[in-house]
Amino acid sequence: MVRGVRARRLAKYKGKVTAYDSPIYIADAALYLMKHQPDLGIKNPYALDDKQFTAAVDLLKGQRANVGEYWSDYLKEISAFETGDSVIGTTWQVIVNSVDAKKTNVKAILPEEGATGWSDTWMISSKAKSPNCAYAWLNYIDSPKANAAATEYFGEAPNSQEACEFRERSRIL
Repeated sequence: MVRGVRARRLAKYKGKVTAYDSPIYIADAALYLMKHQPDLGIKNPYALDDKQFTAAVDLLKGQRANVGEYWSDYLKEISAFETGDSVIGTTWQVIVNSVDAKKTNVKAILPEEGATGWSDTWMISSKAKSPNCAYAWLNYIDSPKANAAATEYFGEAPNSQEACEFRERSRIL
């Protein structure tokens, strides 16, 4: 999200900017506007009135001139950073963790405005061919050790205090 001075700074990357292609990106724009246009009265980036929603969408439309690629496939995002097709933009921690450090130098920066998020969940289909196997997976990924490792890799928050403590102990060792 950029306006004014930031928009001019971003213009030097025209065509090399990447942005996440998902409706949730509107909440990112709203989060930016919460700090930079407090007169809009945004209190929750996920609950916007018509005026706030329009302002967030207009902000995203304004950055479009600099965006070279809107991504939804994180593997393509990794490739875009590794080839130099993208050099700045929105990303996930797993993308930063997956970029080949020998090919490119990439760094994740949390914006001063903060970040939005969501909660991923595991579910079993009512038509699962192997529900016992699915339950075994759920039990495994829910364990503190597995959950700590997976959430560390993906840049997510662990699902329990035990997983948080396991992750902290692992960092110390």
